[in-house]
Amino acid sequence: MPGETSPQSMVDTSMAPARAQTERLFLERHRTLESMAHCPSSDLPYLVVADIDRREFNRIEDIFRYDFQTVWMRDAMSITNLVLPEGRVGVVLVSDNLPRAGADFVEALRLNPATAASPVVLMVQSALRPGGERFSEFAPEAMLTRPLLPTVLRATVQRLMRRSVQKSWQSLRPRHRELLATTLKLFSAFGSGAAGVVELEVLRHGSRLLVDACSDGHVSALLDALRQHDDYTWVHSTRVAAQMVMFGRYVGMSRGDLELLAEAGLVHDIGKLKVPLAVLNKQGPLTPGERASMETHVGSGMRLLEALPGISREASQVTARHHERLDGTGYPFGLKGSEIDEASLLAAPCDVYVALTDRRCYKPAFSKDQALSHMRERAGSHFDGKLLDRFAEVAL
Repeated sequence: MPGETSPQSMVDTSMAPARAQTERLFLERHRTLESMAHCPSSDLPYLVVADIDRREFNRIEDIFRYDFQTVWMRDAMSITNLVLPEGRVGVVLVSDNLPRAGADFVEALRLNPATAASPVVLMVQSALRPGGERFSEFAPEAMLTRPLLPTVLRATVQRLMRRSVQKSWQSLRPRHRELLATTLKLFSAFGSGAAGVVELEVLRHGSRLLVDACSDGHVSALLDALRQHDDYTWVHSTRVAAQMVMFGRYVGMSRGDLELLAEAGLVHDIGKLKVPLAVLNKQGPLTPGERASMETHVGSGMRLLEALPGISREASQVTARHHERLDGTGYPFGLKGSEIDEASLLAAPCDVYVALTDRRCYKPAFSKDQALSHMRERAGSHFDGKLLDRFAEVAL
């Protein structure tokens, strides 16, 4: 390579072609390079960070290490050369310390199919002087001031991702969209402490919609759309409910029983809405005190359901007993064997499987095979072995 080339000179020469030539360049590059492994392969969305400071990028990458595949862009030339699948870039973080920005940078960002529709967060040194004239044409969805607080950064990115994810639901079947909206409304009511008789009807309507979704042959697309949302308790509970319904269908349960299973799955972890987020989302092992706090979600869930007169016995049992184990080492009652009801026995592998295959801020998601292998090692102690074998046939 020739002698040292500054980022500034690289950007100045890269942005010279006319707009039409730039558009052709993008089209050619995406046709010829789309299948090349420029970034790690994963089902995680991408977080593009445009910042000249590599240390800042490393901090951001660490904050989101289980949520995104992070990609570092050090100048507008990098945006021009970025090759990622359309629709996979969740958020773009742009720093005001880039060597060049303004109209040229905005044009590069919006012409690239990978970033054209992605929400933008502008990171600035001062809220009073956000990048000067260089960013005068930017219309970012959010602006954050350095030093970046991890909690504020995470909340901002999650809010933008939630908006994008819910917008993407427009491509789903109408009944699937109704299911997601109905169950999300239910969890909002529980979270605000406003659950009552009306929410019981919402729960039952959501349960009917979920049984329908598990019977129409398109439940995988529904769950794929669901799992990108950041409301973990809602996502986890809806996935568990779907697994329980699929399992119940496989063993030949009636439509009425499937609706009861759906109801139980949707509310089984409702008590986690009362667990402090610092414990629920901790990046690392829980202390004994934090573990005890986490385990209170069972009792909290039982108390929340007491506000719903007419809630099914199955929902109450599964909420109370989904952490019991065959060998009596579970909680909160230490039940074992035949002391555990049928619905809770059926719910246990569904709950653990979904927890293992969930992507969390403190761990990556297990593959289906990894999760089932982990669970089979606990057959006979945690799970009924024969029931687990049957569950493996319908695990999504």
